[in-house]
Amino acid sequence: MSGLLMLPMPVGMFVFGTLSGSIIKRSGPRAPVIAGSLILLAGCIVLTLLHDNAGHILLSCGIIGVGFGLIQSALANTVLAAVEPSETGVAIGMNTNMRIVGGTLGIQGSILVLTMVASGNAVSSAAAYLAALAFLAFLGAATTAASLLLPKSRTQARDLSNESRFSTPTKGLK
Repeated sequence: MSGLLMLPMPVGMFVFGTLSGSIIKRSGPRAPVIAGSLILLAGCIVLTLLHDNAGHILLSCGIIGVGFGLIQSALANTVLAAVEPSETGVAIGMNTNMRIVGGTLGIQGSILVLTMVASGNAVSSAAAYLAALAFLAFLGAATTAASLLLPKSRTQARDLSNESRFSTPTKGLK
């Protein structure tokens, strides 16, 4: 049953991940990352506040899927815009690694919050799950805040990348 309740998430990711490409062409990758982060945050808040029946869970998983779909394609585009063509393989590899590490830390953090809250004898398991869901909403808010720091244009992304790439002199180091 839990798999069926989460089904709207991958559907939203697929549909809006595909649509993200046309948004990127019109406005660049920053807009869908910010919009996706806000939608992801909204989905986390909906899940935190409304989780009493299957309809609530279906709705929140769909909203979260839309947010993730917008973010994933646009982030890959943002990473590629910031590096030289010869570095795209490494950049996409790091993007994938960071996504995996971030997902793992989010899951483990939620489990940690759930376990810590549930270990108190006076706390119900419902309160522990609510704390874990609130933690996910916090992560959604952090994602939204971080998305606002993205470069506004490809030129700005390349400039920032070039500044950090060679922060120390490299002549004569061969």
